[in-house]
Amino acid sequence: MPSEAPDLGFEWELAAFRGARALLQRLAGKGGPRRVADRRAAKLADQERHLTLLAQIVAGAPVRVVATDGEGGVHGQVVSLPRALAVADDPAINAQLYVVRALLAGALVATDPRRPQAATRLAGVEAEVDRVERALAHLERELPGF
Repeated sequence: MPSEAPDLGFEWELAAFRGARALLQRLAGKGGPRRVADRRAAKLADQERHLTLLAQIVAGAPVRVVATDGEGGVHGQVVSLPRALAVADDPAINAQLYVVRALLAGALVATDPRRPQAATRLAGVEAEVDRVERALAHLERELPGF
């Protein structure tokens, strides 16, 4: 029976977001989980086709964008994004965050569509940081001013 290894797709982004959210909640004195206001969320369904095209242009490959209930990630040439995104209070900013995620995902596919499994967790994190740096360099070359 093959074991399933976790995919580090957007794990670094998720960890940074969770850390920032925990810090903000601590500073604001809000304990416990916070409910996302539906009115401030951007919906993937509203821009899925646009995001797919952006990811495909940057990747230079037939990337597919799919909705997920989780945080999302990159799995081969499939980009999974959350159904709703409400990081900021403004829905327009949340919609722009979808664009950034789609562009970065396309760059990840373009620079390293199939990454080998890391031997240790630290090696996996180091490999993921290198992968993201290559993807950002790709975006800077392809989209000057990114």
